[in-house]
Amino acid sequence: MTTKLFFGMNAIRLAAFAAFVFSISGCMKKDLYDPAPETPAPTPDMYFDFSTSAEIPLTINYGIQDHRVKFEIYDKNPLTIIDDYTFEKSKELEPLFAGYTDWNSTYNGTIKLPAALDKVYLFTDGFGIPGVYEVPVTSSGVSFVQNLSATRASTRAAGYAFDFNGAAGSSANLYHVSSPLGKWDATGSIQAQTTGNVIQGLTSRVQKIAAPTANNTAYAKGKKFTNLVTYKETVTNATTGKTEGGTELKVKFLWEFAGYHNVLGYYYYPKGAVMTDEAFRNLPKYLVFPNVSWNEAYAGNARASLRPDYGCIPLVEGSTVSLKYYGSDYSQPGTTIFPKDVEIGWFMMSDAFYTANKDQITKSNINGYLESDPIGNKTHLTYIGGGTITGRPGSIYGSTNHLPYVFSNEEFNTNRVPGCITLYDEVSKTIVIGFEDGDLRSYQDFLFYVEATPGVINPGWDVTEKVVESPVKSSYAGALAFEDNWPKKGDYDLNDVIINYHSDVITDAGNNVIELIDTFTVVNDGAMYTDAFGYELGVSPDAVESVTVDRKGISSSFRTDAKGLELGQNGKAVIMLFNNHAQALNKSIVVHTKIKSSAGVKLGTSLLYPPYNPFIISRSNENSGMGRKEVHLPKVYRPTSLAGSLGENDDVSTQSIWYISKPDKKGIQYPFALHIPFDASFHSFITPTEGMIIETDYPAFLDWVKSNGVNYKTWYKQNSKVNR
Repeated sequence: MTTKLFFGMNAIRLAAFAAFVFSISGCMKKDLYDPAPETPAPTPDMYFDFSTSAEIPLTINYGIQDHRVKFEIYDKNPLTIIDDYTFEKSKELEPLFAGYTDWNSTYNGTIKLPAALDKVYLFTDGFGIPGVYEVPVTSSGVSFVQNLSATRASTRAAGYAFDFNGAAGSSANLYHVSSPLGKWDATGSIQAQTTGNVIQGLTSRVQKIAAPTANNTAYAKGKKFTNLVTYKETVTNATTGKTEGGTELKVKFLWEFAGYHNVLGYYYYPKGAVMTDEAFRNLPKYLVFPNVSWNEAYAGNARASLRPDYGCIPLVEGSTVSLKYYGSDYSQPGTTIFPKDVEIGWFMMSDAFYTANKDQITKSNINGYLESDPIGNKTHLTYIGGGTITGRPGSIYGSTNHLPYVFSNEEFNTNRVPGCITLYDEVSKTIVIGFEDGDLRSYQDFLFYVEATPGVINPGWDVTEKVVESPVKSSYAGALAFEDNWPKKGDYDLNDVIINYHSDVITDAGNNVIELIDTFTVVNDGAMYTDAFGYELGVSPDAVESVTVDRKGISSSFRTDAKGLELGQNGKAVIMLFNNHAQALNKSIVVHTKIKSSAGVKLGTSLLYPPYNPFIISRSNENSGMGRKEVHLPKVYRPTSLAGSLGENDDVSTQSIWYISKPDKKGIQYPFALHIPFDASFHSFITPTEGMIIETDYPAFLDWVKSNGVNYKTWYKQNSKVNR
């Protein structure tokens, strides 16, 4: 409570009344604030703003093209890691900020955080993108940039020096694998590889029907759906002698969600051919991607941002290889044109790319590959010779019987289990194929899609689903503490009116604000005056569609328009909740505000961050209209158009700074209002002792003020009554 002056009483009556009140515990207090006799005309840089939160730049760049990412930011890690592929997300934590990137997976804006916060956790459940990143909060803001293209470019100097070793049909190469498309570099990037764009939103549509951590065996239906069959005839141009028509096929890397270093290849044979095991082993097979790997964390493994064993990545989203046809006898010069009635199948060599010693990629005794540091023990799906073997970190598979292969022709897999899924994207008329490397049933250990010219005919593939980009929620909570004797000095116990708030800001996929759900609860009444409460949103009334207030039976005499906004305001939209704070004590008032989606309101740009621009009206029973005594947060929060004069008594407000008190004789300022942010571990501001200046209970407050907010940023968590 604040010392109050009662006008219209003579000096004797005032003295007698003061003596009477002094005998009543907790009713009135002597002034504990001693102002300086002279105060210079204020300039903005002269005065501290008492801000416990900071609005800072937010930059996100996942480095992924043609993909819009939904993200959330927390002050505590929202994930509990079960293992490298499984996690649980907290249901209690609320995001400090949520939004969508653009289609180049970037976001540039601002975020409002408690000033004491030194790190945040960036989370997304977008397909294949890392679950969570810890990102530092610096004076420059919050910045997460994953530049995959630059990382990949640095590997070119290594050269394409590595090739497949082992004679076809020998124990070193039982399945006749070769690499006519070219050699590869130390990371496993093949010479024929180029980089191109990917289909916008394709990954999201795949995720919609087949989540990366789900059991997707229902979509693994065998070669009828996974193998491609060409249907266009080739002809020889009589003039040029060149082959025309036919089908051209390009394989494009889409995503990896594995801890293994897998190998992808293809083979072909006449449409519908039935092969014995021996005939299939003798069928030539060609490498496409020797190492289907990229950023380790993007593969669903949060242990490292880049694989430590080779430091660079062989693939980026959109890495492309054109397939070649080597004739019906597999001995002709390669051409990118496939004739009619050729069936193309796929194979994977599970965790076969060896990276621990790059100059020993080819090992003749084991088909040119070694197992390369799998994380944990994992059981492979298929093996030559059948059976199952548990991989051991650092071990070498000493015979071909232990080298795991997976084929799209399921009849050649162990137990005849389909090794991959196929989905058809209706939007792009493209097929997407996903492989399972053995330890899960997601069939998304890596994904690729095939560009076919002409297009493919859908034989009944499962179809991807359109992605509905749901609105997201950013949540804010804290306490607002007011001194209601403004513009005169008070005792600065900051407990006349204390209001807790919780705000949810709902935004759409374009990051436009569409809805606000705000709850305000008066948790302390230390005032003798009657105080009203309201807040200004920072947007034009035209942007607001409607306001609905559940006042829990509390009366309000404020006049509103049809939307629920206060009448008579000439500037921004203002919402008034109650006339008398005492009536609202311990009652949670819920405000539901709908914002026009067409208004393009952005959080932090047009709409103020919660708690917006909150204020009380001191002595609201005397005047709640034009000329009223509004008390706002200090320095940057301007009064509404209905507020009375500023800069009187102990207030030194001007036309550019507001609600600034005169410094005392020691040069210390005190605020008329404070905002205390809550966080994951701090949910309640302990009310300062009645009649005691705030640093009595919060000793670090004064040091925080003296440092202009640089030091002691968590002063409000250190209450001497609790900590002593």
